[in-house]
Amino acid sequence: VFRVDCNELSERIQLTRLFGAPPGYLGHDPENPLLDALARPGCILLLDEVEKAHPNLIQDVLLNLLDTGRLTAPDGSKVEAAHALIAMTTNVAVDELQRRLHRVPLEHRWAVQEVCRTLLLEEGFPAELVGRIGAFAVYRDLDDESLKAAATGSVTSLAREYGLVPVAV
Repeated sequence: VFRVDCNELSERIQLTRLFGAPPGYLGHDPENPLLDALARPGCILLLDEVEKAHPNLIQDVLLNLLDTGRLTAPDGSKVEAAHALIAMTTNVAVDELQRRLHRVPLEHRWAVQEVCRTLLLEEGFPAELVGRIGAFAVYRDLDDESLKAAATGSVTSLAREYGLVPVAV
C-alpha cells in the first residue's frame, strides 16, 4: 500500500513532493517512491482525502493513470501501473450521504453505487473521474463493541511486534 495524503498536496507546487523535481532542477532524485511502488505488481495506491488535492493531481495525473495504466516520471520514463489498484477516500458531504443511504440496504450495491456517483457529481467532482470509479465502498459507523475490538486487536498486535506481553483490557 502506498498512501498519499492529498491534504498535503493542495498547492500545485506541492505535487513535486509526489513525483520529484525534473532532472536539472534542485532536489532532483532519480528514486521516486510513488513510481517505484506503482511499478511493483499488487500495488495499492491509496489517495486519502482526495477532495483536498490540487485539481492538477486529478486532471493531469489520476485521470491519465486511470486511462492509460501508466505514469510518466519527471525524467520522461514511463511506469506501467495497469496492475495497480487505485483507492480513494473522501469525507465530502458524508452527512448528506448518510441521509440518502438511510433507507438503502448496503446489500443493494447498484443503488448504493448510484447514490454515491450522484452525490460526488453534485459536490463538484469531475465527471471524468466519477465515471472511472469502478466501485464504491460505504461503511456504517462502528458500534462501541467493534471499536473496542479494533483497538484491542491493534494494541495486541503492537505488543507482539515489540515482544511485550499484552495486558487484559
